[in-house]
Amino acid sequence: MYAINHKITSKILSNLRIICLSLIVSANTLAQETSSGLAQSNENTSQEAPEQAPSAEETRPTLPALIQQERAFTKLLAAASPENQVTWLDIKYPGSASSHQSLALNIKPKSPITQGAALIIPNTSQHADWPNIVRSLREYLPFTGWQTLSISLPTFELSSTPQRELETKSFDSFPANEAITKATLLGSRAQKAPEAESPSTEDAEAEPAAEPEESESVDINLKEDEELSTKIGPYHNRAIVHIQAGMNYLASQGFQNIALIAIGESAGLAIDFIQSKESEISDKGFALIFIAPELNQHQNIELSSELGAGFPAPILDIYESSPKAKDKARLRNAGARVGGFANYRQLKLSAPKGSGSEGFLEKRISDWLNRYSPGQEQASAQ
Repeated sequence: MYAINHKITSKILSNLRIICLSLIVSANTLAQETSSGLAQSNENTSQEAPEQAPSAEETRPTLPALIQQERAFTKLLAAASPENQVTWLDIKYPGSASSHQSLALNIKPKSPITQGAALIIPNTSQHADWPNIVRSLREYLPFTGWQTLSISLPTFELSSTPQRELETKSFDSFPANEAITKATLLGSRAQKAPEAESPSTEDAEAEPAAEPEESESVDINLKEDEELSTKIGPYHNRAIVHIQAGMNYLASQGFQNIALIAIGESAGLAIDFIQSKESEISDKGFALIFIAPELNQHQNIELSSELGAGFPAPILDIYESSPKAKDKARLRNAGARVGGFANYRQLKLSAPKGSGSEGFLEKRISDWLNRYSPGQEQASAQ
């Protein structure tokens, strides 16, 4: 009897060992397959990610987005400015289907004798009422017989996507720990479970189909969508449009004597604008003033080729007293002499911009304009 029981017990234990070994092998196999599947999935994801990343062109802002930014800011500036100075210029960029309005601040002459009009172009990072030089000039010159118009320049776009401060997370695979393996096994078992019986065709036909809700009529403006997809042009081209709009406005007021006053980086924009109008510029009716100009290397060295040999209109070049600024001023002076400019004058600004030297600057500019660009008879406004 004992031998029989012992034989049965040994057989049962042997079967249990076989079952346990089978379960262990199955679990290890599933874990390896799961880890391999997850690694393969992550590898595929990392390989597909670059294909889904938007290109630099797709991430560039659209034209209306930049116009909205400019409009939001200029509305605040217009609200803070005297109402009789606020002027809106019509701006239409090349390739744009519609135009928009840009703020300019206008002050009429406060003298019995009108000399002309001064178009003030702020530095590219400034606005139409920037403190110190822009504001002091546009408020001072009207008392000496000059109408001033200070324009706004377009909003800068981002030239590239901002750099990430943190490193991008990336991985090809990760180890499947015990918890992940159990969760994966439970999920695979749930997927293999029999699906719930779907309702029979007869029951489905017995229930009346729900009527679709009546949708509201939506008017889609395809033209507007086309305008929204318009990509912005280069900042330089858009800035030239703003300068031209200011010149057109002053011409519409009947002014035949216009002085272009460009500050900082806007001096380069003024040179490019003059290139397109070179044939229209004479020794009278136009003057050019640079204040602390920041030109590119070619413009600074080849000023004669940029403006043309024998440039007839008077130019006042006001430079800062730093060694670097003085070296650049010498190159421009040499270029003007080589080019045979008719009336080119330089003036060193002894005090830094914004240090209270505006009163001296205003007086010198006014005296220079009255001497080299005296007023002409104003034509009747259109």
